[in-house]
Amino acid sequence: GLNNPLSNWRVTALNREYGLCATYPRLLAVPRAVTDEALSRAAAFRSGRRLPVLCWKDAFGVASICRCSQPLVGVANKRSADDEALLRAIGETNPIGDTLHILDCRPKLNAEVNQVKGKGYEHASNYAATRLTFMNIENIHAMRSSLKAFLAVLKKQAAAGETSMPELEKSGWLEHLRMVLRAALHAARLLEHDRASVVVHCSDGWDRTSQVTALAQLALDPTFRTRRGFETLVA
Repeated sequence: GLNNPLSNWRVTALNREYGLCATYPRLLAVPRAVTDEALSRAAAFRSGRRLPVLCWKDAFGVASICRCSQPLVGVANKRSADDEALLRAIGETNPIGDTLHILDCRPKLNAEVNQVKGKGYEHASNYAATRLTFMNIENIHAMRSSLKAFLAVLKKQAAAGETSMPELEKSGWLEHLRMVLRAALHAARLLEHDRASVVVHCSDGWDRTSQVTALAQLALDPTFRTRRGFETLVA
């Protein structure tokens, strides 16, 4: 377990008063090699202070899923030694994999726009032994617009007593679902087949990040395919 002194992970109560990150739980699982002081400094380099933390680990292996938000790189390509060290420590919890895979849920263009606004994404030259992949999932505003269009088409077709897949496809909603599922499957394959660890984020580490990490856990861990396990996952 995580409390085993031989584990590469530990549980910290640094966020017990929600001072580290207001949108994270009170207890966080983090690499044992990283101190609480370093975690506090690393959090300052992530949007909303949502630093990389563990959300799933293979119970019989070393591969893991961590989640976070985008780094505050900006157009000046700012760096944080503590953030870089934290990702390096996450990678080192997995002695089998030589690469930590960072899955950025956004299209690259969106990430570059965020960089102009003072945020951005990890540059490989600054994060050793990592590989960044953009998963091309649109943001919540695009998804909400597509869902609205999708439901309007369904209502129209129901009234007419007909079904037209091309019309449903035009809403873009089904493509959004495909992209989320594709990202989750990519993460699951990295963990299951390559025994690699992954870090998942989008802009603020909320909607897309939660969707991808939760679906990956459903695919990887039968615990979450039970009623009680699913309730735990979405709680």
